[in-house]
Amino acid sequence: MTVIISPDVIDYLENLVFTLRDKGYFNFLEDAEEYVDKIYDAIPVALQQQQHKQTPEELIKYGRFYVTYNTANRTTWYIFFARSDERIIVKFVTNNHVYNAGFLNLDD
Repeated sequence: MTVIISPDVIDYLENLVFTLRDKGYFNFLEDAEEYVDKIYDAIPVALQQQQHKQTPEELIKYGRFYVTYNTANRTTWYIFFARSDERIIVKFVTNNHVYNAGFLNLDD
């Protein structure tokens, strides 16, 4: 399986490093970078090991499927993607702390 991360997702994750530090989630840029690196590393693992869930109609613009990645007791990351044959394109990444997460079945 080939996993491609869209430029929009790469930009989001790169900016997330600074957002996490600027909002005080991490005191040091290096710690925020490590946190985001773990998200990057988790994407292909989650895509291979988890059952691909259907995206609710309200969020379909982000991708037809999604998987999750838990980083902490209170944070779940949602990885939205499109797939065809042995190719997956990650189109959007968000977490349970945003409005859109309300459309997802958080008990899965």
